[in-house]
Amino acid sequence: MLQKEVAVRLTADCNTKEYGIPTVLLGECATVKKLMLLKPSEFHPKPKVDSLVIEIVFVDKDNWCNTNEKHFFFNQTVRAAFSQRRKTLLNTLSTIPYIQKEKKEDRKKMITEALHLSNIESSRRAETLSVEEFLRISSSLYEIVINR
Repeated sequence: MLQKEVAVRLTADCNTKEYGIPTVLLGECATVKKLMLLKPSEFHPKPKVDSLVIEIVFVDKDNWCNTNEKHFFFNQTVRAAFSQRRKTLLNTLSTIPYIQKEKKEDRKKMITEALHLSNIESSRRAETLSVEEFLRISSSLYEIVINR
């Protein structure tokens, strides 16, 4: 059971203002769904907020982020993408610490290549990407960085 606003962020769908870093990072390793809303009147003493019961089921699967290094890279990719929500992926992903040491034009090339390999338009914004799309971008960027 969580405060409604927090639970809504964890269960948000893409293309909503609630969708963000917590949604994607949790979505990479678990499925999350809303179960029931509890109003303040159902508690004593009454809190000033609504509560939401959610279910989090951690997935035991062989996903892409199966090593600490890959998981860290995924985390950095998601954080960079949401760092400036109104900017496109081409611009926001250039702030990933793994590629900061590269020249600006090389960073753009790397990101463009990763987005192309992931079959994702560079003009999209972070809030439009699913967890699976973030995994594809992160995987492509990781391979490009490692192979440089």
